[in-house]
Amino acid sequence: MSLAGLAAEHGARLIIVNGEPTPYDALADEVVREPIGTALPALLAGLGQSRSSTRGVPGAAGAAVSGRRAGRR
Repeated sequence: MSLAGLAAEHGARLIIVNGEPTPYDALADEVVREPIGTALPALLAGLGQSRSSTRGVPGAAGAAVSGRRAGRR
């Protein structure tokens, strides 16, 4: 069994961040269909992280997160 499958089976929240579909998308609570270099800085900004925490991260300025969908919960 995959780590994603094991985590979901035990009630963990699963968020998939990938530019392409994965075999685990159906298990996920959220799917972010963006490259990690674009999505992560935007996710951090959404969590209230300061700009300094994304300094030097490609795509950090103006990154947009899209492709989110309701998951299994």
